[in-house]
Amino acid sequence: MPNGTDKECEGFEVDIEDITDTQITYTWPGSPEYPNPFGPANSITNTTFADGHTGVRVKFSAAYAGGAWTARTTIGTMNHYGVHVNGTPGLQTYSWLCDVGGSAAGSTGILLPCGGTTQGNFYPMPSVPSVSPVIVATPSGEAVQATVVPAQQPVSAEAQLPTAVWVLKYEASSPNAVDVNQLLITDPEVQHAITNSQISSVAELFQPDPGNAGAEVEPPDLVSPGDAASVTVTQTYQYTGPVDPADNSFTCNETVGDPNNCSNFVGPLIARRMVSANLVNTTPRSALNVTVSPGATAAIVGGTVTSDDVGNPNPGTIDCGTSWLSVVDNGSVVHLTATPSVGFDFVSWTGACTGTSPTCSVNVNARKNVKATFKVQPKLAVSVINHGTVVSSPAGVSCTPAIGVTLVIGPCKTPFAKGTAVTLSAAKTASARLSG
Repeated sequence: MPNGTDKECEGFEVDIEDITDTQITYTWPGSPEYPNPFGPANSITNTTFADGHTGVRVKFSAAYAGGAWTARTTIGTMNHYGVHVNGTPGLQTYSWLCDVGGSAAGSTGILLPCGGTTQGNFYPMPSVPSVSPVIVATPSGEAVQATVVPAQQPVSAEAQLPTAVWVLKYEASSPNAVDVNQLLITDPEVQHAITNSQISSVAELFQPDPGNAGAEVEPPDLVSPGDAASVTVTQTYQYTGPVDPADNSFTCNETVGDPNNCSNFVGPLIARRMVSANLVNTTPRSALNVTVSPGATAAIVGGTVTSDDVGNPNPGTIDCGTSWLSVVDNGSVVHLTATPSVGFDFVSWTGACTGTSPTCSVNVNARKNVKATFKVQPKLAVSVINHGTVVSSPAGVSCTPAIGVTLVIGPCKTPFAKGTAVTLSAAKTASARLSG
């Protein structure tokens, strides 16, 4: 979280609805990339929030002694906070905590939220809808239930809307459990969620309406039965466009080319939230890694590997480049077929598949690696001097020199499968005969 307030802050607060303090098992002390100057949370309390939900307030803060704070987060500095929850949390709200009297002279030792629950020139850490996956007991079907997320309440008698923000969200399931310590933007599991997102990865303008039945509905995040975790990355950006002073609603539009188009008002990053929901009651799963490799003399990959099995969650072309990873239920038998491209031959399998047959079956009862190797077919080169035409059987060669020039027309260097017997036929013209 970057400190987007206009003050130095001496603490950070995380409000989590629908759980109790006994379900908080760990609070994260920070990372070298984005240090947390306050260490683990120093206060975890049960509370009832304004919307009537009970939950937990987790507070990270510096120590106050002798009229001064031991640590602070300066304006614009990025800190990283983490909470491990054993349960299914509801709405989460984040706020920076600042001394009401300032960080130096005049400090009082009293911390209040800067944004989120107070007004002023602060950027709040917004309450963004999220879904915690719930795995169903059956091994098929929708594995995650939809969640209804209460909207933020009006902040005054005039029913002012909460501040609009841009929200960019990614989600993908993983066969591995993902610990809170892995929730860094550089971690492979987080990058996997961004690259393989199953939901929209286009930023949307978000401003929940308290008058719209008091709720925003978040669609379900789908996970496959047997996956061990669902990783969600939510990035929130400031909305910098015009608003209606009557209710604080945004007044930009969707007209392409209009200076007041909403896409012109995506501001700086307010927050990045990374959530891992580790799932239970799952079917063990394993990964099948398939690699396609060219022969030593080939400049390009010479074929594809395909699978049409029900056990393969991504049937069809597995790879026509470097590698492809499929995660299937443990013990699934996946049938693979290697198909060479034009001008190439299939050579052999290596790894969990062996032999020269273009088909192979793999029992994926653990992580398995398979490589299919192709190579360029041998080529038959034909030269025609003066006039005449040479053709081949099987077809492929049809070669003749252009009249009056040195260019040769037609395929005169043609690949054939290794061992193919090729018959050549020379046809003379009216002014020429075959000399040899």
